[in-house]
Amino acid sequence: MQFSICDIGSSNIKIKKFIKVNKDIKQDLKELEFDIEFDKLITKYDKNTIFIKKSAKMTNIISNLNNCYVGAAGSIRNIVKIPKRYNVFMNNKFIFNLDVLSSKEEAELEFSASQYKFKTIESMISMGSRSSQIFSDNKSYSIPVGFKTSEKNSVRFKMLKNKNILGISSLYWAAKKVESKINRKLADNIKGIKVNKQFVDLLESVNLSDYDDMDRNQIVLMKKIMKQIAGDNTKIIFKREWKNKYSKYVINWATGKALQF
Repeated sequence: MQFSICDIGSSNIKIKKFIKVNKDIKQDLKELEFDIEFDKLITKYDKNTIFIKKSAKMTNIISNLNNCYVGAAGSIRNIVKIPKRYNVFMNNKFIFNLDVLSSKEEAELEFSASQYKFKTIESMISMGSRSSQIFSDNKSYSIPVGFKTSEKNSVRFKMLKNKNILGISSLYWAAKKVESKINRKLADNIKGIKVNKQFVDLLESVNLSDYDDMDRNQIVLMKKIMKQIAGDNTKIIFKREWKNKYSKYVINWATGKALQF
């Protein structure tokens, strides 16, 4: 079975092609990626409909959406507030249906994609720009703290203390960005990292002046999260994708959705 999923994000739109044979799923290496901020095209919305202004880039995207599932997570959810299926109109013409995922559904799909690769993982943290999703003890949680809102505080990450955790999304990239500074392999270390006081202190030693604003914000929030989850038995794996010369597997909500097809 072959199908496509369109992921409308905060700064771009990606169309991802999947191949599924029985329970085995792979994503095509090539993605159609469009540099467009969909949220800035929205002119108004009501309980069933999102209206966007005319855009040549969107017209190009529409031609690639035949038999394609279209979804969006936090960036659009923060605007329309109510997660559900919307009809999207451009120039008063219907162009596609858009499923705006709830934070609960987003976390559950990401955890489903995680468990496909890690059967023994108990919990997951997906760090986003304005919120973070947690899945633990068969429950999902949305925390209104992301790397763009890291000045906000939440103690809810503490629920993951002494658990086996998978860190994905921006938490993965933050780990990758600091590992050279602490001379330790973090990202893609399948054995996992013990999150104890020594590890927290090591992260605190990282000088943030060498990073740009986005990288700095991601690392600041990573440090906060690691402090909260630190414990004698806490272990985290920072991992987000597998790739060979033919295909890839990425842990995100789109892959979790693909597993449902």
